[in-house]
Amino acid sequence: MSTTRIQPNDFLDPLQQLHTASAIHSRKNPGNAQSWAQYSSNPTQFPTALSVLDEPIIPNPKTFESFSSAKPGLPSIAECAVHLQFFDAILLLKSKVIRSNMLDRTFTVICKSRNNSEDRTWHTRRKKKWERFVAEAVRRFLKWWWALKSPAPLSADTLPPLDVLMVWHTYMQEGQVYSRDSLKKSVCSIDMPWEAINKAIDIKSGEYNLTAAAVLNFQQMTGIVQTNLLAYLSDFKAFSTAELRAMAIDEPSDFVSPGKVSGISINIYENVIRRGAFLEIMCHSLWLRSPALLGTLSRALQRYEKYMRLLTASPPPQRPLVATLDIELVWQTLLCSPRVYREMCDAHMLDEALAQHNSSHGVVDAEAMAYTTELWYLHWVEDYQRCLCWECEELLSATEKFERVGISEVVQKVKINVAYYRAVETAKRQGRALPRKRTGS
Repeated sequence: MSTTRIQPNDFLDPLQQLHTASAIHSRKNPGNAQSWAQYSSNPTQFPTALSVLDEPIIPNPKTFESFSSAKPGLPSIAECAVHLQFFDAILLLKSKVIRSNMLDRTFTVICKSRNNSEDRTWHTRRKKKWERFVAEAVRRFLKWWWALKSPAPLSADTLPPLDVLMVWHTYMQEGQVYSRDSLKKSVCSIDMPWEAINKAIDIKSGEYNLTAAAVLNFQQMTGIVQTNLLAYLSDFKAFSTAELRAMAIDEPSDFVSPGKVSGISINIYENVIRRGAFLEIMCHSLWLRSPALLGTLSRALQRYEKYMRLLTASPPPQRPLVATLDIELVWQTLLCSPRVYREMCDAHMLDEALAQHNSSHGVVDAEAMAYTTELWYLHWVEDYQRCLCWECEELLSATEKFERVGISEVVQKVKINVAYYRAVETAKRQGRALPRKRTGS
């Protein structure tokens, strides 16, 4: 559209530098602690915590207090937040797989020079370890899936390992396809157990850990003794020469990726690999550790409702509508409750062909996004694509809270709060003691 509209940043000169830092380091360079720190206004301006008890817990545990949705057919804020936790846990697992020296031996990743830095293909070949890991995860998932008979909800003591959960999550994202497949097994009423997943993920380290009962349950269901796939694959001496060749990255290799299997309508292996780019984008956005987490998720739920109204409008849209990342998060969370999602589709006669997910290869159809943006503005008279960095989101949250406060005061509150959260994140990345917790942090 040709009309120029004011953006949240147009009048925020005091925050411009921080906004730029957030845009760069929340998306493009999330793993570099030194680079992150240089954009903090002053990472040492907040007093250091003298003990672990004095350190802040981010995200705030209160975020996960209620898993009951405020509206029928919508996920709760807590469920969306745990979904972000789940993404982080998978990315942490992926990082461990890629960096593991032991897995280099199991998957036969051989350095082709005396020094790793001289081998230009070394890092690229190491990343392929994730593909081999996912292949084994799919095989383990299939054993769990065929053994899953009861429609009873999963609990902390019946959760499967993270790799199996990851594959199941990918399967669930297929919407009506998953519903049809799971109906045949009479397990279509089983939702992703977000509350149990939240209990399994350590809020500080992000590590996913099963209870002893869950370990035993998985072993009895599948006959798989080793529930920790990373630990199992790291013991390369436990595999025969033929088994190692079947997993090898460097030649000679007999690796064959898992294909489609009877009873499952998609190639789950390819889908897990394809969704990797989207998962990394979501994790690198750092919403989970943002000072505006609750506001971001609350607004995402509101925007998802508007998006669904456009999708189910009469007459229907002329082209597919692309979801933004915040709407996509809500949508994917709802897909993890297949019965609720199916009822929503039936009630609104939703044509899934008109809904274009923002989760394939991390690439967005530009023409479809332009159409969605224009249609959104025509209906709601507001911008569709918004900056979701910490500063912009915290500014929106602050203006919602402090309606009678002057803009300069709001900007100052936002600036201090964002600086504090960034100082906490910087300290975590650098392995330093965290700043002392503040009221409301």
